[in-house]
Amino acid sequence: MNNEQKKYTVSIYGAEYTLMSDESQEHVQHAAQSVDAMMNQIGSRLKSGSLDRVAVLSALCLASELLHYKKSAHQREQQLNQVDERLEKMLERIHSVL
Repeated sequence: MNNEQKKYTVSIYGAEYTLMSDESQEHVQHAAQSVDAMMNQIGSRLKSGSLDRVAVLSALCLASELLHYKKSAHQREQQLNQVDERLEKMLERIHSVL
């Protein structure tokens, strides 16, 4: 992010949307493609789904995916903190011996 808002047009689930973002064009397009793919996947599975229903179910799926990534990142952070603590203790022991 660079704080300079740019105007983008993206296509999601057959409709065009114009939006402003300070993200790169590549980032915005990738996000739009992810939403479009999820909506198409869910829309194809529903017998009769309104745009609202497809959008809400897609948002729930993407939010669930994000929560899984956040949980995984938090677990990795905890593991790194444990390794860091062990290294600090080892360094303390080494310094006490020297």
